[in-house]
Amino acid sequence: MSICYLLRHGALVGLLLPAVAWSQDLTIVWPEHWEYRSPRRQGPAIHLQAREQNDGVTLETLDVTIIDARSAQKPITSESIKALASKLRDASLSTSIEKSIPLREFPNHRGYYFVASDAHLIGAAVGSFKQMIEGVMYESECLVNFTLLTNDASSVDAQGIVNALSELKLTPLPNSVRPLPQGAR
Repeated sequence: MSICYLLRHGALVGLLLPAVAWSQDLTIVWPEHWEYRSPRRQGPAIHLQAREQNDGVTLETLDVTIIDARSAQKPITSESIKALASKLRDASLSTSIEKSIPLREFPNHRGYYFVASDAHLIGAAVGSFKQMIEGVMYESECLVNFTLLTNDASSVDAQGIVNALSELKLTPLPNSVRPLPQGAR
């Protein structure tokens, strides 16, 4: 479950809407063997996809969603970030093999993540990802949600991307700078 799912189903309406789209610089120090697509905008969100490749094989995939929270109706606090991460974790419990999933706090950001193993994919064919690391953080007035699909959440590679995300830097433009609405000149 992602933040976009929660947005579509009303779970975040009081927290984030109306959010506005914006432009920013995004800095992630990618570990070796990672490829990424240029970020794309969809409404108030920016999406980034990346994958770890080695000899033509995809080892892990990453989806990141960034939402400008400067127009949030309620202030974003450590408690609201933890509550959002808890909702994402609780939704994952229905398909995970774990009976309980602890939240882990990012050392460098206000945010939380968790690791879950998908019960449906544990015995699945090659090419399926058996685990996910999902989290939420708040950086530079932006809400950041990510999902990393992997086969070994404790691997050096998976932890490398978690570390890269913990060092994520966003530099939004000032409030006075806004993109023109579609069709405007």
